[in-house]
Amino acid sequence: AFRLEELVNNPMVNTWHYTAYEFMIAKTSEKRQLAKTILQAALKKNITKFLINCDEANIAIILQQAFELNMLNDIKYKWILSTLDLSSIYDDMTGKFGDAIITTMRFEPVFIRDVERIEKEILQEYNDRNLVRSQNRSILRVSAKLAFDSIEVLSKVIEDTYLTHHTVYSLNSPELLPNCNKDKPYPNDEFIQRIKRVRIRGLTGIIQYDDNKVRQGYTLQIVNGTAERILEDPTVIATRYSSANAAVWSASIPPQRLKVATLLVKPFVFFKEFDPITGTKSYQGFCIDILEALKEMLHFDYELYLVEDHQYGQELSNGTWNGLIGQLAEQKADVALADLTITIGRETVVDFTVPYLHSHSATLIRNPGLRAPDLFQFFFPFQTEVWLALVISSVLVSLLLGWYNRLSPYSWGKNDSVREAGQDQTFYNSMWFTYSSLLQQGAETTPRGLSSRILGSSWWFFVLIITQTYTAKLTAFLSVTQMKPVINSLSELSESNYGVGAIRGGQTGYHFKTSQRPVYQKIWKKIQHSDGEVDTVQDGIQRVRNGSFAFLTDQVTADYYISRRPCDLLKVGKPFGHSPLGIALQKGSPYVRNFSLSILTLQDRGYIDYLRKKWWTDRSQCDDSGGVSGNNNGIGLHYLAGIFMTLFMGLTISYAILLIEIGYKNFFT
Repeated sequence: AFRLEELVNNPMVNTWHYTAYEFMIAKTSEKRQLAKTILQAALKKNITKFLINCDEANIAIILQQAFELNMLNDIKYKWILSTLDLSSIYDDMTGKFGDAIITTMRFEPVFIRDVERIEKEILQEYNDRNLVRSQNRSILRVSAKLAFDSIEVLSKVIEDTYLTHHTVYSLNSPELLPNCNKDKPYPNDEFIQRIKRVRIRGLTGIIQYDDNKVRQGYTLQIVNGTAERILEDPTVIATRYSSANAAVWSASIPPQRLKVATLLVKPFVFFKEFDPITGTKSYQGFCIDILEALKEMLHFDYELYLVEDHQYGQELSNGTWNGLIGQLAEQKADVALADLTITIGRETVVDFTVPYLHSHSATLIRNPGLRAPDLFQFFFPFQTEVWLALVISSVLVSLLLGWYNRLSPYSWGKNDSVREAGQDQTFYNSMWFTYSSLLQQGAETTPRGLSSRILGSSWWFFVLIITQTYTAKLTAFLSVTQMKPVINSLSELSESNYGVGAIRGGQTGYHFKTSQRPVYQKIWKKIQHSDGEVDTVQDGIQRVRNGSFAFLTDQVTADYYISRRPCDLLKVGKPFGHSPLGIALQKGSPYVRNFSLSILTLQDRGYIDYLRKKWWTDRSQCDDSGGVSGNNNGIGLHYLAGIFMTLFMGLTISYAILLIEIGYKNFFT
């Protein structure tokens, strides 16, 4: 009722002449009679346009009566149906429909897998349990699919809650459940946060939610067509994407051939193999796939050509622009398609879509190769401070063992025969004891007194942890050979003997050229000094492979070439800058908004992620990305402080026992 009230109060609609009928009867037979009466009255008044705002069951009853009155066969009749489920409505009707025009809505899930199989299983289960065979269904309603997916989301949230807390008891508390009648309907923040993190595939496509708790991963379309053909071949009038605030009206895209300017940069745009049939080269790549998807969604055709100067576009001294941007500014092209960075300067002369990719700039050099094994690599597992602490600990324990041997009345030192045989715990023998323990060997002499044995046991435990840690770390050092030292930052690059390059007319080079940061200014001077501005990415990559040259480019471009044979490139340092990549169009182009909304729906569908995988991950020719192996720095003292503290506690306890032994001997024996 609210929707109809809002409609009739619209300034455009309230000038219309209309008749409203209420369809509020419980019995099906009475509904059929009422629908027939309403439609017969409409025929007498020569009414040919109808808006039906009912549930699917009532719409099916009304349309069935309209069919029997021949109101679905004549093109003069126009029907607007407020439903998402026309296919299930048709499933409830009988008859062959004609040329009447039907306009309705259509729910379009995205990225569906195994949906038909699951639907058949649900319908089979329903039909097997349904005692009234005439009510069996062959199509699952959209409302049923949405209900099914709602249960799936709830099941996922409850499962996650149980795995975290090992209980779902808190969900039974009414005050913790969502209550739409309260000012704050979501008091249980954890429950809502878990719903917002859900990302599953359901019968209605990808199910996920944005920060405002709004469902993503679907599209709504307004379609029309004849009653006979609307299910098979509808005309899409408008599309509303889940990530957009407004609909894309297909009528706003005039069906024409767009001129698209581009340049060759793998994997965004590059040539396919020569086509012997047409005698021409065709194009492929990440951007080409996006363009084809936009073409299918917005129903346009295009003509692709390469820009002659191979430039992205920068402003010249006379105020004009070259490259792709110049083609748009001079209205020679309708669209510029490439890995084109969105910048403030460029947006003064062209319009950009929303970014289809977010990237950064990266430094690409030739892989310096693996470092030769070091002769004394067995010292690398521990840092110098640990080795020094280990030596000091060994000497200290040896001194204490020798001292305890002399002071303790129960040690070997009080046994004359043992002492004369040289088997007592002297400093020399104690050093041999500590050294042999480190090497996990036995010694001829071992401590006898309780104080000495406690000290010796503490040393053995200390040695156990030290040797196991050393063995594990040494294994890693011997099995993974580190790379030679490389550049780790732009600051190091500015002080190195490497030449530096960037694309001529590209945003990365412009960023260094106009920056006021001293390091960036040094980099720009190196670019000029080494004649580092190149016309194409391929030229830059070739100079990198020639050696002693660093190429600054988009991170996504760098990632692609790193994964290509001969696998001799390396990305060094941290990414810098922000490079949103978008499609450029003429200033004021009517296509910008619809292109942007279409890119958003491709992102919602996961199509952009699929293309990333297709053109980067799946086409990798290298075992790894060429990055430096994991951190193999020696173990610092702070990692082993606990075992040194344990040894110190053993020293303290053993010394206390020694004092007890001496006191006991002197006063009680």
